[in-house]
Amino acid sequence: MVNIHHMNLNRVDLNLLVAFDALLSEQSVTRAAERLGLSQPAMSSALGRLRRLVGDPILVRTATRMVPTQRAMELVGPVREILRQVEVALSTPAPFDPASTKRRFRIATNDYVEVVLLPKLVRKLARVAPGIDLDVRPLGPDFPDEALQTGKLDLAIGFAHSAPVELHSQILFKDRFICAVRADHPGVGRRLTPQQYADLPHVMVSPSGGVTGVVDSALSLHGLERRVAVTVPHFAVAPHVVAQSDCIVTLAERVARSFAEILPLRLLKPPVVLPGFRVAMIWHERSAHDSAQQWLRDTLKAISRER
Repeated sequence: MVNIHHMNLNRVDLNLLVAFDALLSEQSVTRAAERLGLSQPAMSSALGRLRRLVGDPILVRTATRMVPTQRAMELVGPVREILRQVEVALSTPAPFDPASTKRRFRIATNDYVEVVLLPKLVRKLARVAPGIDLDVRPLGPDFPDEALQTGKLDLAIGFAHSAPVELHSQILFKDRFICAVRADHPGVGRRLTPQQYADLPHVMVSPSGGVTGVVDSALSLHGLERRVAVTVPHFAVAPHVVAQSDCIVTLAERVARSFAEILPLRLLKPPVVLPGFRVAMIWHERSAHDSAQQWLRDTLKAISRER
């Protein structure tokens, strides 16, 4: 039985189903041909192929007209439903409407981006797209190109790097490093010298657990070394540690300014030259033309411009 079905499916041309629908509607080869813009011989040929495919005459002639067989009547509903589903599947999708869409987006990112962008994004969604949910996952050391390719992730947001060629990327914003100490720190005034900077105990954000970074490279140009008193794995933890100690932390300005609004922190320009960095969103070609995901990317670009 299975083999017969496979044989039949191999012989099914979607145009035959369209012809069947026209023949059953018009109950005339001539009128069905006119309806589809075909010649009468072409429609007669289609009817012959349908008869062989179904194993049934489909239309039989009476004294005055052609009438459908019982088998043909049984097939009318299913065939029309198949054609409707094909039409829906292949038609241009309706424009994305954030106000009414129910959707869950899966985003991989780090805690720096979570602090800087997530509150703004959630506020924006609540206002203009209340049916959209977010599933935010950690962006680990191995870039999730396979998860983006398979659709397990919709988007990755992280520090800009050369993404694999099959991925799209776009810079969201640039940031720079700034220093933070507690507001009433006894040993720090309005400015820092490189020597003061090196002498203070440092908190270092290190997801991988390392204890050297761009600060150490910059200090070495002045012949100085620092002491990393505390390493923490998350950006969000460091400002709390600094607010309750005599340590200094060097972290992204957007994070520092965010926490300075809620913690007693003093922000200072680094006394050494530190490189800036860029944050990018990265997605796969499979998501490139999805109107909902295009809207999400446009929204992220818009909120990234807010300060």
